[in-house]
Amino acid sequence: MGPNLASVYQSGYGNQASVTQKGAFNIGLVSQQGNHLDATLEQDGHEFEAAINQAGINGQVQVLQSGSGYRAITVDQISRSGVGATATIVTR
Repeated sequence: MGPNLASVYQSGYGNQASVTQKGAFNIGLVSQQGNHLDATLEQDGHEFEAAINQAGINGQVQVLQSGSGYRAITVDQISRSGVGATATIVTR
């Protein structure tokens, strides 16, 4: 069986993305550009990859991984003004 892939791209103001994945071989990708960005990526099962990229001001990221096996997390938050970039990462 192949990977469980979810990909979200958003551009503009007030972007919100929420991705929930269950099972094996989860790959979650979120890319946001603009202002007031909010991304949540929750993965439950076995073998995870999570990547979130935010370019803009007031970015918030939450990544939750629960299960076993390989895990990879990448969070890039780019704000030219340096205003409000918050990342919360929880693994169990």
